[in-house]
Amino acid sequence: MKSQLQSLIREIKKETQKILLREPEEIKRLYAGILAYNAGAGGQYFGTMVFATSELRAMSILYLGASIIRTLADDDFSLEQCKKQIHYSNLFNGMRYLGYSGFEVLWGYTKKMFVLLDDVGDKKDLHQLMLAYFNYVWILYEWSLQRFPWGLGTGIFRKRSEAQLAELAKMYKNKRVKN
Repeated sequence: MKSQLQSLIREIKKETQKILLREPEEIKRLYAGILAYNAGAGGQYFGTMVFATSELRAMSILYLGASIIRTLADDDFSLEQCKKQIHYSNLFNGMRYLGYSGFEVLWGYTKKMFVLLDDVGDKKDLHQLMLAYFNYVWILYEWSLQRFPWGLGTGIFRKRSEAQLAELAKMYKNKRVKN
């Protein structure tokens, strides 16, 4: 069991090193609209890009990952409590969605991790696994941020001037429904 765990940690760290300076294939495919499971609604994939980027952010070291990592580092929590937290978190389902969105390598690591999770016998080993795992997710998130089509907002979602805001306020004030 411990050798399987160490093997998975090495595999994740190796993949993380591989994508540090080289864009992952999953990101390239997502931003090219090449989605193995045809994710997206109405014949478009913009929503998939938005949701995948959001889910990577939520699942990474920033939020869910940070909570799990902090719990594992805290002596007040036992190994069993930490395992329970991981099971109760939305980690598995969030990563399932990301797998559907084309992050098949990540989904593969997630499934392997959950197969091993209940048999991990040492809190430090689990901490090491989760650090490697969430670092990998964080790098995917950073790539997704780099590739996101931020320029779409410059033409459509321009900030309004004070005069435009005053005009909009006047227009909405006149349309307000009275109770």
